[in-house]
Amino acid sequence: MPDGSIAPIGSIAPIGSYIGKVSIEKSTSDSNMQLTITADSEIDLSDIRLIIAEYDGDTLTSASIEGSQTTDSGSIIFTIPIPQDNYKIMLWDWNNNYEPLIDAITGEVTE
Repeated sequence: MPDGSIAPIGSIAPIGSYIGKVSIEKSTSDSNMQLTITADSEIDLSDIRLIIAEYDGDTLTSASIEGSQTTDSGSIIFTIPIPQDNYKIMLWDWNNNYEPLIDAITGEVTE
């Protein structure tokens, strides 16, 4: 991709009580991933957290919780570096009994 620009990948299907209430778009550049979440008026996006878990085989090597930035339209955006190890990226609503919004996004580093 030229100049590190972000290219759209597509939609990620919400799960559970978020079906039909949120839309999630995923984009990537050479080194970053961006998730944009838009919700209807029923869903409060202020407590959505993105969790990154990195693994060496089955062993968890690091975990972090990321905040988001809110757009003028009320959507939220997470922009993160693409992990260099095997990983799972999860979106959770901390205001709604810690409920996941999506199935985990997984990635494997191949040598």
